[in-house]
Amino acid sequence: MRDRFSSTVVEAFTAATETTFAELCQTTVVPREPQGAESVSSNDRILAEIPFIGSGRLVLAFPPAVLNALVGRYLIGCDLAIPGLVEDAAGEFANVVAGQAKTMLKGTHDHFQLATPRVGAAVAPPKGGAGSLALLFNSDAGEFSAFVEFAD
Repeated sequence: MRDRFSSTVVEAFTAATETTFAELCQTTVVPREPQGAESVSSNDRILAEIPFIGSGRLVLAFPPAVLNALVGRYLIGCDLAIPGLVEDAAGEFANVVAGQAKTMLKGTHDHFQLATPRVGAAVAPPKGGAGSLALLFNSDAGEFSAFVEFAD
């Protein structure tokens, strides 16, 4: 793992992800060991991105069945077949994770500013390499990933 990803950054994004899904979906997510992003595939996943203005981005990557299960818990009673609803919820998950991590990193050199979420085909897959980290999570709905990328 690259030095850019201090334990403070890893802990902030991990805790933000755990809190987000506990609060929004009443779902416990369990972090696994962080990895270099190049070792984790985002193929066949629905991607939701929050750009960090001038400094990187967060990308959540969900298998469709996992995202549908989580959104069903978040939007209880909603028709998930409504076009764009599941993707919009993925964007909201990414927005809340990034917002919580931003708050935890306030006052550090890792603090960042958020831009507007993007979802689906508008999101480029995680690049991998030294500036990219994959945080992996297990839940009873299935596995998903959070990729954190910082500009060099």
